[in-house]
Amino acid sequence: MGGATSITVGWSINPSVGGITPGGLYTSPGTVSTQQTVVVTAMNAANSAVLGTASVTLTPPVAPPPPTSPTAPTAPPAPAAPTGLTATPGIGQVTLNWTASSGASSYNVKRATMSGGPYTTVGNGVTTNSLVNTGLTGGTTYYYVVSALNASGESSNSGEASAQPTVPVPPAPTGLTTNEGNGQVTLNWTPSPGATSYNVKLGTVSGGPYTTVGSVTTTSYLITGLNNGTTYYYVVSAVNASGESPNSGQLNGHPIAPPTPTTIQLPLEVVGPDGTTVTVSLPIPTGTSLNGQLQLWMQIHGLRYETQASVSVNNSGWLPISSSSVTLLGQANAYGGIGGGFHTLTMTMNLPAGSVVSGSNTVSFRFNGTDGRVSGYRVLAFNVQNSGGSLLIPSSTFVNEDPNAWQPPSPNSSDVTAGQTLWHQASLTVPTAAGAMPIKAHCSDCHAQDGRDLKYFNYSNNSVRSRSMFHGLTAQQGDQIATYIRSLNVPNPGRPWNPPYQPGPGLDSQPVANWSAGAGIGAVLNSDQDLMNELFPTGVQASFFSPNAVLNIHETALPLQLPDWNSWLPTIHPMDAWNDFLSSNAYLLYLQTRAGLRPGDPVAYANNIFNFQNWAGNYGNYIATKTNGLHPSVWTPAYVNQVYSTGLWTLVKNWELNQEFGLEGMARAMFTNPKADSRAWYSNFPFLASPNMLKIPVGAAGLDNGRVNTWDYLAQIWYQVQLVLDNSEYQQNENSPIDWAYVYAKIGNDLSNNDTAQAGLFTVWMTKGLQISNNGIGPDKFPNTGWNWSITDISRLITPATRTMWVGTPASTRTAISNGFVQAWLAEVQQFTPQQFWAGGINSSALPIHFAPDSPNFEDRVWYMIPQFKFFGVDQTLINQMAAWAQTVWPNGNWAATTSATCWEDNSSVVRCSTEQ
Repeated sequence: MGGATSITVGWSINPSVGGITPGGLYTSPGTVSTQQTVVVTAMNAANSAVLGTASVTLTPPVAPPPPTSPTAPTAPPAPAAPTGLTATPGIGQVTLNWTASSGASSYNVKRATMSGGPYTTVGNGVTTNSLVNTGLTGGTTYYYVVSALNASGESSNSGEASAQPTVPVPPAPTGLTTNEGNGQVTLNWTPSPGATSYNVKLGTVSGGPYTTVGSVTTTSYLITGLNNGTTYYYVVSAVNASGESPNSGQLNGHPIAPPTPTTIQLPLEVVGPDGTTVTVSLPIPTGTSLNGQLQLWMQIHGLRYETQASVSVNNSGWLPISSSSVTLLGQANAYGGIGGGFHTLTMTMNLPAGSVVSGSNTVSFRFNGTDGRVSGYRVLAFNVQNSGGSLLIPSSTFVNEDPNAWQPPSPNSSDVTAGQTLWHQASLTVPTAAGAMPIKAHCSDCHAQDGRDLKYFNYSNNSVRSRSMFHGLTAQQGDQIATYIRSLNVPNPGRPWNPPYQPGPGLDSQPVANWSAGAGIGAVLNSDQDLMNELFPTGVQASFFSPNAVLNIHETALPLQLPDWNSWLPTIHPMDAWNDFLSSNAYLLYLQTRAGLRPGDPVAYANNIFNFQNWAGNYGNYIATKTNGLHPSVWTPAYVNQVYSTGLWTLVKNWELNQEFGLEGMARAMFTNPKADSRAWYSNFPFLASPNMLKIPVGAAGLDNGRVNTWDYLAQIWYQVQLVLDNSEYQQNENSPIDWAYVYAKIGNDLSNNDTAQAGLFTVWMTKGLQISNNGIGPDKFPNTGWNWSITDISRLITPATRTMWVGTPASTRTAISNGFVQAWLAEVQQFTPQQFWAGGINSSALPIHFAPDSPNFEDRVWYMIPQFKFFGVDQTLINQMAAWAQTVWPNGNWAATTSATCWEDNSSVVRCSTEQ
């Protein structure tokens, strides 16, 4: 303390915690347990006056926190899934890129061969945001995802990206070889790895430039249309999706004309695109007289219209093969001529003077162009004929090809598979004036489903290729189909020109598999008189007509060509003709019938009988909706074709089932009469295919060449096919499978109106009708399976409507035939009682109507025929027996009057009798 006077200071503390020095320095204790305040006081020692104070707060010490371990650094979060993944294809590889994920230290790349996985890791721990995935298969699609990783773990997968790597460009082909021929060369080479096709190139200068003449998937190629003697240069390149290889090594060569053949191979197949030409060298022996009018004698199959074909001989120029330039031989003209009923025509053509020379002659046949239906024709035989009718070229000059020596266009099994697929699935077109028009049908729809008909009837590789191109396919696709057809393991005894089931001697002695091939076009007789000679080689014998005999229809040759296989094939499939066909029972019951059959199984066949019956019945109902009650204007050529082709489709499918399942040889599974043929169809579809049954108007345009006599022929010829395939085998049920009255009318009226005798053909039908009616079932079961007088209606032999069918038949022959039929007829009717006839619907009290030759009543027909047969020389004893029998059935009639009636021919050559009064 300062001041003027010196003072002695004393010190004190309160509370007494710690200590204070005389000089006033306070010292706290080492520690206190509680907080407290110590007041320091300065006093005057003299008077204890307080000079001043100060306070000190003492606080207990705070315990230090317990020691802790060092804290580890905090880990960053797992990265997000990568984004922006792209996949870029390359040759055998895929390049992947993606957007980096924040915090990622690496990436896993994963791959799958199907979208969505499962995935396999193909890149593990990738530290960049891209990867090239190599070693992949070209053409395979790969699917990728990427995940990101860091110390905290792996992200979810990224979005998926896909790519399809390409294959490497193939190397150039090697091993190129050539095989030179006449105007053509065949190239072969070694396959190039990875190649999917090959480009074939040709040049006329070594080293090119080259022109690509073909692109194929096989390792061989035929180049045609080359000039013999010209050197050509050939190379081939390989192609796949990645590009084209360099050219192969070059080869050169020149086509060469073959030596002049010593023989000519037949047939000449003039089939292909418009303008197709086939040329041969025809040798006339040295020293042959060429004086007088020479003719070209030809037998041609498939000549269907007037402008279809031409021929040239040396320098004659093109000569049309038409009605105005040729003379048709045999009965072809009577049945429609070119484009008519006969599909194989024999003809002669006058040749220009000087056009034929001694030695070698060049003969060319040309297909002028299609009419929208056909693709060519075949020359089955030809020769030069002198004015005396002798052929100038020895028959040994000509040889027939052997289809069993044919090879498939390709040896590769892959082409067999491709051809089979095309057969069932290829989209087809048909040519029209407006261009190619797509159709719904495939090859298998209009043919046998497996194509066996083309193998069975030996359609050539060229014809299959040409027809494929006609329907819009490529030549290569046509060859693949032909390769498939050649691979089929089915019998092949037929030819396109030999009508299926054509009757002829010895046919039944062949295996049943050959039946459909028929006896051949050579079995067709030239005239009805030839048929009469075949039936009665030693004169008319009464035993021939016996109801107990069996006339073998399969082996009885005819003066008619049955339809060839082309005539069976529909030109439009019902599915293209009618929108409702595939949903109709006419189609569905075909499928059901087919499903119930088993190859070679007669039990399955017999169990399927109702399917066959229902199919035919439903087809009849279906086609009736398209044909009944139509106005004539509806029957356009296109509509005629639709209706007629629908009937043809049913025939092809019946043929298919019979062949594929071996039904023809199992006839007795369906027909139980002991006299039934061992080979037959169970079907009335041939009868229903007749234009007459389809109600197609007579002479309708669109039915072949549209002539009336063509219509007449087609109306009858399917009846003839029915007789051959299924004549009921003694199980006729009313008018099924054959309506005999229709047939007798067609033969006697329509065919005979073509000024062609039909007595032999009528005799065949009437004889078979008598025989199949003699089945042990009486008229009391009529109208079902019972004896049916209309089937045995011998009055049709002498009605006015049938009088022209006897043209050219000697009167004695007609009398002998009439005697035979009357005797056979009596043998049948006399085995039944009058009561059986009455039970079957015959009216015992009926009186016959006079002169009713076309009456629907049995008694009228009998009344008419007794005096008529007497007029034509039938034995009086038989006449008397007919009248006596009639008297028992219709007792109210004066039947004795018919035995002594007088008859005469009136001015129209119709026989009239006194019983008509």
